Amino acid sequence: MQIECHQVYLNGRGAAENHGKDVMLNAQCSMFNVIIMTLNVYKQYFGAQCTYLGVERHGAEVMLISDSDHGTIKYEVAVSFFPHNYPSDFAVSYDAYVSRVIYQAPGRRSKKREAAFLAQLRPIAEELAQSIGATIQWELPLSDAERH
Repeated sequence: MQIECHQVYLNGRGAAENHGKDVMLNAQCSMFNVIIMTLNVYKQYFGAQCTYLGVERHGAEVMLISDSDHGTIKYEVAVSFFPHNYPSDFAVSYDAYVSRVIYQAPGRRSKKREAAFLAQLRPIAEELAQSIGATIQWELPLSDAERH
């Protein structure tokens, strides 16, 4: 069994391997406890205009993130602005990162709820961008949308 998450606490015997930002848990035991499971429900890169901490940024990573923790589900919209100085430059920087929790309650993931959140994604991402003086160029996608 394989579970993707950012933070893992193990009870019993198991092996965790680091793969970039994510941790893959290869459960080799009958007992383990996953504390937080984080999933990018939606992620896409767009052109952007932003100057943050004196650095020009021409790309934005727009995300709908789901966090599950002990029977509680949380959804947040996040935008990270990065330099994107040439076509293959997707080195996302995390200093120009803004986010807002849009839902938190007992329960689990819901495709119906996620569809409603995706419909609200752009206006919320626009507000977040404006909060740091940035704009997202929706008409200039730099990647295809990734949905999980």
